[in-house]
Amino acid sequence: MGRITSARGFSLLEILVALFLVSFVTLAVISGGGFVGRNELEEATSGLERAHRFALSEAILRNRVVRLHFYLDKVPQEYALEYGPDAQFVLPSVLFGDTESMGISERENYEEVRGQINRQFVPIREFAEENKKLGENTVVIGVGSNLHKTLVSEGEVFIHVYPDGQRDNSFVAMGYESNVAVITTEAFSDEVEINWESLPEGVEDIPEKQITLVQELFSRWTK
Repeated sequence: MGRITSARGFSLLEILVALFLVSFVTLAVISGGGFVGRNELEEATSGLERAHRFALSEAILRNRVVRLHFYLDKVPQEYALEYGPDAQFVLPSVLFGDTESMGISERENYEEVRGQINRQFVPIREFAEENKKLGENTVVIGVGSNLHKTLVSEGEVFIHVYPDGQRDNSFVAMGYESNVAVITTEAFSDEVEINWESLPEGVEDIPEKQITLVQELFSRWTK
């Protein structure tokens, strides 16, 4: 006598769950990986928040000036923590001039002074063995501080922390597609504030719109 096997069909609940999962994955693909992008940006902002807090504790512990050093022209972008001279160190004002309007001799002096200062700073290996790299699609749109009167979006830029607990008022804007995160600090506070902004759905020219949004946020922050 042959063996009879019973074939069990899918229940309605199982079918609905399967359809939901397919729809969810499809939506993620169509949206260009928006969920992944948000996670990547959140990871980057969390890393930068840790860097700010670590810089403050290291400046006090070492009794040295510590700086957060951004490399905005690298792909992917990078940042590092570095310690330098003691509490008596004063940053030369020439470092915060408008480089676009400098003449040849002024530019040469600027580069010489900047080179001298850079040689006094050493990477903090306890924070990271090498420079921290941002994700493939997350970018620092601009960095500003009470020393830099304009938003810096290229080259190398620094945020300083001092042994007495003071630090630069700082503004760092990071973006991934339509999401923008702004990380700010105040001179005599150990707080690191993170605010999120989003571009309207369906907007075109996202990089250009990101820059416009960040410029508006920076202008508001400086007032």
